[in-house]
Amino acid sequence: MLFRKLFATVFAVSLILQSAFSSSPSLGSIIPRGAKRGTEVELNFNGDRLDDAVEILFYSPGFSVTELIPGGSPKHLKAKIAISPEAELGEHLMRIRTKSGLSGVKSFWVGQFETVTETEPNSEFATPQTVPFNSTVEGILDNEDVDYYVIEAKKGQRISAEVEGIRLGNAFYDPYVAILNMERFELAASDDTAILLQDSTTSIVAPSDGKYIVQIRESSYTGNGACRYRLHIGSFPRPLAVYPAGGPAGSDLEIKLIGDSAGESKLTVKLPESPDPKFEIYSNSDGLLSPSPNIVRVSTFPNVLEAEPNNNRNEATSSNAPLPVALNGIIQKPGDEDWFKFTAKKGQRFIIRAHAKSIGSPLDPILNIYGPDKKHISGNDDADNKQDSKIDFTAAADGEYNIRIRDHLKKGGENYVYRIETESIVPSLGLTIPYFGRADYQSRQMIYVARGNRFVTRINAGRSNFGGDLVFEAAGLPEGIKLISNGMHSSINSGLIGFEATPEAAIAGTLTDLIGKHADPEKNISGHFSQPLDFVLGAPNNTVYYKSTAEKLAVAVVEEIPFKIDIVPPVVPLVRNGTLDLKVNVTRKEGFDAPITVRMLWNPPGIGSQPTLQIPKGKNDIIYTINANGGAAIRTWD
Repeated sequence: MLFRKLFATVFAVSLILQSAFSSSPSLGSIIPRGAKRGTEVELNFNGDRLDDAVEILFYSPGFSVTELIPGGSPKHLKAKIAISPEAELGEHLMRIRTKSGLSGVKSFWVGQFETVTETEPNSEFATPQTVPFNSTVEGILDNEDVDYYVIEAKKGQRISAEVEGIRLGNAFYDPYVAILNMERFELAASDDTAILLQDSTTSIVAPSDGKYIVQIRESSYTGNGACRYRLHIGSFPRPLAVYPAGGPAGSDLEIKLIGDSAGESKLTVKLPESPDPKFEIYSNSDGLLSPSPNIVRVSTFPNVLEAEPNNNRNEATSSNAPLPVALNGIIQKPGDEDWFKFTAKKGQRFIIRAHAKSIGSPLDPILNIYGPDKKHISGNDDADNKQDSKIDFTAAADGEYNIRIRDHLKKGGENYVYRIETESIVPSLGLTIPYFGRADYQSRQMIYVARGNRFVTRINAGRSNFGGDLVFEAAGLPEGIKLISNGMHSSINSGLIGFEATPEAAIAGTLTDLIGKHADPEKNISGHFSQPLDFVLGAPNNTVYYKSTAEKLAVAVVEEIPFKIDIVPPVVPLVRNGTLDLKVNVTRKEGFDAPITVRMLWNPPGIGSQPTLQIPKGKNDIIYTINANGGAAIRTWD
């Protein structure tokens, strides 16, 4: 019996999507793009249908709304936001909830300095804008624009400049930053950086007392009104790398901070008790922090540090601990390559992954594995559409094996740090909502449930290294909403989940933790929902140049909608190579006679349906046809 129970309960909910989303708010920008922690700031939200805003949902702690101020039109909203002194530096995510829905996600940045607004004219070296040392300038780079700022420093004082440009998520552009003396001699400059992607950072130690110029421009002078920036200027530290770039969970890890203009330093860091692939470390000097962190990988296995010389097989650094381990090193100069050796038993399988770009290193790693007979087994340059390397390794025999790592172009330097993790094969699970349009990472990535009604969404399950049915849970839903799900069969990786609100549910919203689990509790396999945020796209083919991730699913109760949908239950099943006409009935509230869009969000394998249909104005029913091909599974999809 094909596709009967599911169709009757879920299809009707999918029809409601069109009405809910048509009245949802949109959010185009937040101005200013950041502020100092421990202060209150007035933010301007620009978009559409914002006039009934009731709440701002923050994805991280440290923020509270002290006042929502109508912007004078549906396209504008103002809010006064208090930022806690303990709020983390860097990027934070938020979205607006209105009585009718939820906006998309936008970012806001928190810094440690007071913000100074760019004041034109400041586009000539001879007439720079004076700004306080240890401040953040918020400005715009227009076409052929160059902005100059002047500060005063003492001899021996560190002068650092770091820009948040492309990471603000406004536009695809490439900022360039330089520090000059008053004779216009360039003392340091930066275009792209491995640690900050296309954003820039540079630093010097002042050679004498006096004034210094900080210049910022678009690298090819092709800015525009969307090329906003936050330029931090001060005596803060700016290490470009840390070594080792990871350690065992729960340990006290001593690291070297590499690449700061004031010289190398050491720091002991208490690592969290649980693994974290992106644990953030902020360097501290005289109470000032680096504006953005260095990344350390926290794993469950021990560290092995390279012991120089290890530039060939005969000098390979030995791993005395059995796999899995993490091999750490630095490709310290051009032409350098590092070798490690380990023992493995026949049949043992590991994923051997080189982390470099993912931790902010300029290294473009190439991995090679050699067997006990010294013959080459496998190699890899880029993997998983990234520049880091990965090899799926299975030992063919007992014995000693070698790993070699080098840079793709045989480059090297003090910050060419890497970490090779030899991971056991373990199951993993991740949940996402698919994009409903090409390169559209915002639409339909949230849940609005009308009072007394239901809402359904597509959900994708990314299983890795396991199979089996899944069940779903949702923690932290708004009061009066419940999750409707019969799980996901092992044969599919995409399906539907629904949400239902009582007629009495309060108009409210939360950021919910949506969890998928193996249907067998003894397997102890689970994963969480996340929303990829492709903030900056560019040529070719909408390449993602900067992205972030929202780790919670936004769910809201909205006002009652003026119609309900019912499916007349079919009395016969859908059969292979057959069709089935389903009658869709509409119950309209008095005064509502607008057209209603009807579409199917998802079909089980082998099931097809008509494209989008419309119940005409004033009509109360329509026939919707589904079909099954000859290979459709014989089962009830419920």
